[in-house]
Amino acid sequence: MDSPLPRIDTTLVDQGPFQAHGRLEVWLEADLLCYRATGPFNVEMVEVLGRALQRLDPLPPARYASLVWWQHSMLASPDTLAAYEALLKRRQHRPDLSPPVASLWLAGPEVEGVRLMRPHWAAVYAAAGWPLEFCDTDAQMRTRARELLTAAARGPET
Repeated sequence: MDSPLPRIDTTLVDQGPFQAHGRLEVWLEADLLCYRATGPFNVEMVEVLGRALQRLDPLPPARYASLVWWQHSMLASPDTLAAYEALLKRRQHRPDLSPPVASLWLAGPEVEGVRLMRPHWAAVYAAAGWPLEFCDTDAQMRTRARELLTAAARGPET
């Protein structure tokens, strides 16, 4: 197994027999697990992401939010979406990494396929039982993460 890294770039992770399309950078900012996603993506990128997350160290705390900044393209084939859904469901990439309190994505109108792909990505998250919200600005995404993390720390309202 590769050594753990505080910041991971999928271009530096073993690609396997077929080249992954797209790029992901992953890093931790306290209780925020951050991703910079540059698509379009293929099934091989989902496999590389699984291997990349195995190298994440340190892990986020038990309650964390996942933030994704999309660049270039959100396009992914139906096979890629299915592979990503399976990755979320089985969490074999990191069984010790629980689902986030919130998954917040920022993808502006300049990102290829944003209007087409948002409902598809949302369906993947819903099918896996993971939360997903879309934000319009970086500030909105970070503020929403704080709100949801604070609410989670308080626990369920009675």
